[in-house]
Amino acid sequence: MIAPNDSVLVCVSGGPDSVFLLKALLYLKKEFNLSLSVAHLDHGLRGVESRGDAQFVRKLAKEHNLPFYLKNIRLKRCKGLSTEEAARAVRYEFFRYASKKAGASKIATAHNTDDQAETVLMRIIKGTSLNGLAGIPPVREEGASAYIRPLFETEKKDILKFLSDNKIAYRIDRTNKENIYFRNVIRNEVLPYLERFNPRIRQALCGLGENIAEAKAFLDESKFLRRSGISSGNDGQGLDIKHLITYPSALRKEILKDTLLLCGVHMKKLTSIHWKEITRLIESMPNNKTLQLPGKVEVKKIGNRLYFYGSSTD
Repeated sequence: MIAPNDSVLVCVSGGPDSVFLLKALLYLKKEFNLSLSVAHLDHGLRGVESRGDAQFVRKLAKEHNLPFYLKNIRLKRCKGLSTEEAARAVRYEFFRYASKKAGASKIATAHNTDDQAETVLMRIIKGTSLNGLAGIPPVREEGASAYIRPLFETEKKDILKFLSDNKIAYRIDRTNKENIYFRNVIRNEVLPYLERFNPRIRQALCGLGENIAEAKAFLDESKFLRRSGISSGNDGQGLDIKHLITYPSALRKEILKDTLLLCGVHMKKLTSIHWKEITRLIESMPNNKTLQLPGKVEVKKIGNRLYFYGSSTD
């Protein structure tokens, strides 16, 4: 995740995980000749407590002579997004901005084993794709920078023990104990209940995510090698049906997903019924038949090709 002479923006909320992350990277700073900077976003959701978090992180950065980037907002609910989703969108937008200001090629967040387990379980419950089941990627490239999760294989209990043993201060977000958000219910109620049946449920869920990520990587490589049947032009995105029907269903679905995304389809609104209709169109429906999909995307069968029209191909 890091290499000698890297410039790393460390995202610090003030909570135990991010404080531990900063301490860990400070420990490695000299060995790797790292250039570190700190970013903190105050969502304004907890009033005085939020401002206290910002002051705490500012002081922490100052103690270690690190550049500090702060943004204060008053989060408003966005159309079609939950408070959690809206907060995440704003947070990552700020991290991208701060990393550019800092000249950082790596953006380090404090996601740990417990976060990954929660994410995988949440997605299982809500329903998801292979990509969703893989959970949070340990490294995610984004343009010239990369998000890294150095604590990915570290459990929360070990983080808390280290901080306690070394008398390292951190902030407590009381809302983490309030079961008003889905993740909090998973963390505080569902996972502790499941531990009665499998004390290593968190490791099991993380292992599932890792196995799925490996399978997805294999599919992605296979998909890349079979792009010869895909074309793009003024008449929309086109797929050669003769090629498509020879592929295993999992690979076929991944190729279709890529094409639909290019056309602007609303993937979250795509149901199992839609996928069955697409399969029927490919395999048995007559020529010139058309399907309407979420996001005003149209799929049409013309001869031996499947054409996709949408907002991104107009």
